[in-house]
Amino acid sequence: LIQMAKVFHILPLLGGGKNRVQPIFVGDLAEIVAATLQTHEKIGVRTFDCGGSEEMTMKEMIQRTLHLLKIKCLLFPVPAIPLNVVKFVTMDVSIDIAPLQKAFPQIQLKKLEEGLQSYQPH
Repeated sequence: LIQMAKVFHILPLLGGGKNRVQPIFVGDLAEIVAATLQTHEKIGVRTFDCGGSEEMTMKEMIQRTLHLLKIKCLLFPVPAIPLNVVKFVTMDVSIDIAPLQKAFPQIQLKKLEEGLQSYQPH
């Protein structure tokens, strides 16, 4: 999305960007995977839902990202089409990260802006 915004200066918001998301910083996800591998014998085989510390709409996430990266871009709403791919992209995501935080209290999940600070555009 960032590259598309930089090149075309316009981004479609499928379903108006109203769907809820919980973006996670890739470094936090890597830390979770590493911690899981190191402690799997102690905590057993478990499945964790992984998401960032903030819930927001897709539109809010894109606006905050563009603002932080100083990219000027027009966002335009596009109605969601009843296709499975579009449904997946526009579905609400609400993740209970409490079990993850309880199992790995040493991992402090970054907020969107903190994760984007490390972004190195190509």
